[in-house]
Amino acid sequence: METLTIKIWRGADTGSFQTFSVPKRENQTILDVVTEIQQRQDQSISYRFACRVGVCGSCAMTVNGKPRWTCRTHIGALKSSVITIKPLKNMPRIKDLVADMSGFFDKWGQAGNDFNSDKTRHDAPVQIDPESKQRKAANAAIECINCGVCYAACDVVRWNDDYLGPAALNRAWSLVNDV
Repeated sequence: METLTIKIWRGADTGSFQTFSVPKRENQTILDVVTEIQQRQDQSISYRFACRVGVCGSCAMTVNGKPRWTCRTHIGALKSSVITIKPLKNMPRIKDLVADMSGFFDKWGQAGNDFNSDKTRHDAPVQIDPESKQRKAANAAIECINCGVCYAACDVVRWNDDYLGPAALNRAWSLVNDV
């Protein structure tokens, strides 16, 4: 059976990589690999996950230099038997593969988190044609699940501490353009 070489970041902001070997299996995801290592080789590895199906985004990590949802990243798509896994970039590290997302969420909150309307609950809901230009533009914006992948990939976030980041700006756009 073919094996994978997995290099996992250990520690907080200072640390090093620890290397593990894992059997390669069909339909295996990065999250499957990290979970197998944690369950069978080193129970002290810290990482986050929840839904395992690409809905929550809590499993986001840096895989071979790119921020990704690990539950949706299949080993076969990486085309490599050596895989490096680190916490998301542009965020302090708490431990191992866990990033401190409080700065990300603070900036998201600064973008505004209140929908302000002159309507009340007694008013009839506004009907929006699903084929309208406004609806199509809003569709992409409302898909954000606050996983931090875009924030981790953003060079401007790294260069400018005051920059809110793509998720926060997307949130602001959504609130301004909501009908």
